[in-house]
Amino acid sequence: MRERRSSQDLGPERYALLSRAALNQSETELSKRTEELERLTERLLARERELVKANEELKELDRIKSEFVAVAAHQLRTPLTGIRWSFQALHDLSMGPLDHEQRKVVDDGLRVTLRAVQLVTNLLNVARIEGGRFGFSFRHQLFVPILDALIPRVKEQAEKKGISVSWTMPHTPPEFVFDADSIALVLDNVFDNAVKYTPPGGKVHFTIGEQGDSVLIVITDTGIGIPRTEEQSVFTKFFRASNALLFQTFGTGLGLYMAKNVILRHSGSISIETKEGSGTKVTIKLPREGPSRREGV
Repeated sequence: MRERRSSQDLGPERYALLSRAALNQSETELSKRTEELERLTERLLARERELVKANEELKELDRIKSEFVAVAAHQLRTPLTGIRWSFQALHDLSMGPLDHEQRKVVDDGLRVTLRAVQLVTNLLNVARIEGGRFGFSFRHQLFVPILDALIPRVKEQAEKKGISVSWTMPHTPPEFVFDADSIALVLDNVFDNAVKYTPPGGKVHFTIGEQGDSVLIVITDTGIGIPRTEEQSVFTKFFRASNALLFQTFGTGLGLYMAKNVILRHSGSISIETKEGSGTKVTIKLPREGPSRREGV
């Protein structure tokens, strides 16, 4: 068997020469790896700069788009309002009696115009929220006035479809820091969805209570629910569930998107539990002290 030769067998000079050659080879290999790492780092930095620039451009495009939508919606609102009141006057017989065919035309025109006004209003609200121009006014106040204005409208809308509306309230009405206009907008959209997507004979229930230092608002319905594969998209802009499109042809897909943005502005949270064919539960959690102490507003 051939024996491995030791450093003593090679001799000091030969061993040093081989060691130096091995070291040089290692240094050369390390230098190559270092250069490759530097090139890779430079490519990554260049890619990061490209992504930052692209993100800034996307933000600018989004800002321009929001401004365009806001201007367009604002320009549309005035003529639509005029058309609406014209149809409303005819509907209320202010211009004289209508025969059956005329009544049908006026009713259809008023319905379509109201939908257009709603779409324009939602687009304006989205643009204002996204652009930070909504004008939130946070103050410590009672929640009851919002419900006093909202519940009669919800009941009237629900009764037309044969849907029952009920609620559970605490003995002491909640009082906390919030912006009344934006929270009213949130509840109006959530209730509208609950009634709109609940078949005749269904139920809508509203509960308000407390959980620690937060106010808890829960709205449940026995409506069509949302398919499980689409739940993750419910708060995205213009989203409408596939079964909702079949059940109710009209809708903007902006209500829950606006709702989430408003609730986040309150430092709160909004979540949905739903099952297709069984209904939906929307839970809104708002801090009693509002966003001022948490976000320095």
